Amino acid sequence: MYNLSTLLALVGCAAIVVLVRLPFMGSEIDDAIITFRYADNLGAGNGFCFNPGERVLGTTTLLYTLVLAAFRAIGISPFTAARFLNVAFDVAAIPILFLLGTRVVGRSVGLAAALVFATSGMNARVAGSGMETSLLTCLFFLTILFHSCDATLWCGISGGLVALTRPDGVAVIAGVLLVRLLQKREYWRVLVGVAAVGIPALIAQYAYFHTFISQSAVAKAFMSEYIEADSRIEILKRFLRLDSLEGWVGIVLTVPVTRALWKTRNSTLCIPAALLAYGSVFLVYGLQMFIRYYAPVDILYALFLLFGVGVICGIGTGSKESEEEGGRIVRDRLRRAGFLGFTVFIVCVNMAGIPGHIDAAWLFHRRLDSARISVGQWLGQTGESDWRVYVTDIGYIGFLSGKYIVDPVGLIAPWVIDRYEKQRELGLSFIEDLRPEVCIFSAASELYLARFATEWFCDSYIDTYRWRPGLDFRDPLGLLKNEWVVYFRRDLVETERADVYVSPIATYALYREQIGRNDLVGAIRSATMTCRTSPRYALTMGVLQWLVSHQRARGAWPEAAAGCQAALTVEDLHGDFRRTFLTNLGVCLFMMGQEDAAKRCWKDALKDDPNFQAPLANLAALAGRDTGNLVWVAIPLP
Repeated sequence: MYNLSTLLALVGCAAIVVLVRLPFMGSEIDDAIITFRYADNLGAGNGFCFNPGERVLGTTTLLYTLVLAAFRAIGISPFTAARFLNVAFDVAAIPILFLLGTRVVGRSVGLAAALVFATSGMNARVAGSGMETSLLTCLFFLTILFHSCDATLWCGISGGLVALTRPDGVAVIAGVLLVRLLQKREYWRVLVGVAAVGIPALIAQYAYFHTFISQSAVAKAFMSEYIEADSRIEILKRFLRLDSLEGWVGIVLTVPVTRALWKTRNSTLCIPAALLAYGSVFLVYGLQMFIRYYAPVDILYALFLLFGVGVICGIGTGSKESEEEGGRIVRDRLRRAGFLGFTVFIVCVNMAGIPGHIDAAWLFHRRLDSARISVGQWLGQTGESDWRVYVTDIGYIGFLSGKYIVDPVGLIAPWVIDRYEKQRELGLSFIEDLRPEVCIFSAASELYLARFATEWFCDSYIDTYRWRPGLDFRDPLGLLKNEWVVYFRRDLVETERADVYVSPIATYALYREQIGRNDLVGAIRSATMTCRTSPRYALTMGVLQWLVSHQRARGAWPEAAAGCQAALTVEDLHGDFRRTFLTNLGVCLFMMGQEDAAKRCWKDALKDDPNFQAPLANLAALAGRDTGNLVWVAIPLP
């Protein structure tokens, strides 16, 4: 049916799809990981749930979750399956687009549509994000292809699968039905096809979850009530892409393109109808930043313009008629050149935007998702399996930690929305009632944290860990702003088994409180508690040394001596740490009038290293009765 050059062109487009998407692999966003946890639990036999035992449909993509769960059941992780499937769906879209463009306009338009899709940086970014948008896009194109072929039953079935992929996919069905009604074409078989897929799915969904609507959709609809009018205007600007040249080009061309498609009764008129429905949905929901992760609006709009410009330029049957008329060959060639130029313009815009999309995807991944991954992995190795974690970013943290997630947004907890409607108060009341073992505030500013700084919360929880997004180190001192802040329930940190739950730096906030109360003994106990089992005790030793120096500066020699003695009880203490604390203990004892004990400490420090200068200097100073120049060894905090 098609010549070799056409087949080679399609293979080339498929190769471009793969090459363009490779740099984005591994940059999954948190929303996708929510679906991954559902698929992981279902594939592992734990049921269709986020928290095992709770039947709540917190993912908006039923079909995509089932596909990932099937791979998980045969031992393939959702991450690996999603990366493979998203590229496969995008490759499958190439021949579908070619057939669609060839049928509705001409073969040149079909090839151009395949090339435009293959070079789309936004679609490649979405494929790497792990979202279901690649499946949605492929089914969207398939639905329009069936619509153009008047295969109405298959059109309805495909449209039903689009709606199962995302509920807002009904925009596709709405677009197809609207066009068929306006063009007075058969539409009832489309409805039959949709019903054949949708009704059994809804029945099964209600039987399992006792609801027809995804809980995540309910939560997003509820939160949209808080979005101000100015924000919605900004969302509309983003949707229309008024900040870019291609956005204004599209606006200028929309009217003539729509008119040309209407005159020719072109089947792709359902695209602008679907885009209008999509725009309305996202404007109502207020999904400003992620609109293009959820729906393929960029590529749909570009293809709508491409098909329309192809009709205007007389590509396909229109060009043959003009040649038969004679005398208009030059004009026909100019039109073809115009279509070629428009195609080149879109492809160039796509190619020029790919580096920016790569940078944006990985910058977002490094700054936010790296912190989520670190927190999730750490929680997975910390504490008991039945711990409850209060956190708004539930994807990575829930998947990697395996803990029970307390979700204050309501994506996986229907009772949260009911409580919001009654109290209109966020966050703290849930913590007071549930008392989760861990509370995590993502990218928290001081203003945000101040909302939780009530007397009850400060008495019940302690600032345990801090991460700064985008940096591969932890900040125990809390010196940075807008960190990820992890609070442990106080009884877990203050127990004798705290070393099982937290790392050497985890009790720094407790040190700080105990110092404020002049409770050095408690602070020293906190500092040494986790040193016994942790291989990374150096930082705690540095903190303890700082505490001892703090007491020495205050002239509190007994407390400083107690700190040194506590450090020396840590197993396997050696090297500079041991010599340092022995030397400083000697200084403390001398200042307390225990000269002989001080000598023994300094001589003991010299056993490991006879050339260690500090105890030698102190012994010399003592021999010469120059006790005003005793050496105190300070270890800088790592």
